[in-house]
Amino acid sequence: MSTDTPFLRIEGVVRRFANVAAVDGVSLDVSRGELFALLGGSGSGKTTLLRILAGFERPDSGRVLIDGEDVTDTPPWARPVNMMFQSYALFPHMTVERNIAYGLQREGLPKGEIASRVLDALAMVELAELGGRKPHQLSGGQRQRVALARALVKRPKLLLLDEPLSALDRKLRERTQFELMGLQRKLGITFVMVTHDQEEAMTMASRIAVMDRGRLAQVASPATLYGTPASRFVADFIGRSTIVEGICLATSGDAVVVRCPTLGIDATARSDTPPEVGRPVWIAVRPENVTLGVERLATAANAVAGVVSDIAYLGGSTTLHVIVDAGATLLGSMEGAPRIGRGARVWAHWPADGGALLTK
Repeated sequence: MSTDTPFLRIEGVVRRFANVAAVDGVSLDVSRGELFALLGGSGSGKTTLLRILAGFERPDSGRVLIDGEDVTDTPPWARPVNMMFQSYALFPHMTVERNIAYGLQREGLPKGEIASRVLDALAMVELAELGGRKPHQLSGGQRQRVALARALVKRPKLLLLDEPLSALDRKLRERTQFELMGLQRKLGITFVMVTHDQEEAMTMASRIAVMDRGRLAQVASPATLYGTPASRFVADFIGRSTIVEGICLATSGDAVVVRCPTLGIDATARSDTPPEVGRPVWIAVRPENVTLGVERLATAANAVAGVVSDIAYLGGSTTLHVIVDAGATLLGSMEGAPRIGRGARVWAHWPADGGALLTK
């Protein structure tokens, strides 16, 4: 991935509908060859931003540049962009080959070139033997690959994907994620994908922009988003966390002591930018950082006692809900089947670097 001039640059883009800012001052750079995800819930602005990149919506202010060219006022058909829709939007009366060829025919390319490119596209998505079928004769995964081939056959510089795998069942979706990632690496085309599925974004994307109410809450790699979220919103949206409020009591180097009333302790956390003493802060603790046991560990930086209220066995691991004596509900996890039952009294422990310190 190139670290030079960004391939896609979004500068201060705003798009309003009536008095609501669907996209509110978004600035973002995407590198050439990157698989980038726009992640957010309903109404976060991710789909509106994708439509602006495609040219289906025009921003009220701001610019969009693709490969150094300002395309803000360029119509969709004149942009070096193609889009794969959530519904796939295949023509039901056309064969697979004709669906893929449709865009090339509209451009008036010679028949020989169209046939050659369609065959290449079918081979690319491993559907060479199904070119004569109609969409209703294909599985969901095969229709998804036809839609992808149709988007790629025009050789766009930028491919936009709107919830590309949402129509697939879980197992097929997981398998197709890796197929799509491998194809993207092979082609080297820049992908920008919209999804509400955090697991999909974390699995597929090299970087993720988490959106909230039209703004960027955080842009980072999956590991950074999960390990060092920038806010309570990101910590809550990405994965699972116990988020507790407190007051900063003291700092020493990167160590921060936080009084947490709902935990009943002065918790220890770490931060590269410690907050001011007396400032309200929050600690987000991931379940896998919490160790549960019937005895208190003397060496643990943080320890609270409580009662197990719920247990969720997930096969490879078990998540336990612990209601601590001071009132908070803390999530913890253990490998394999549960070895502690509901109603058991336990100690929950986590290290100083096991909780992310948040100031907003």
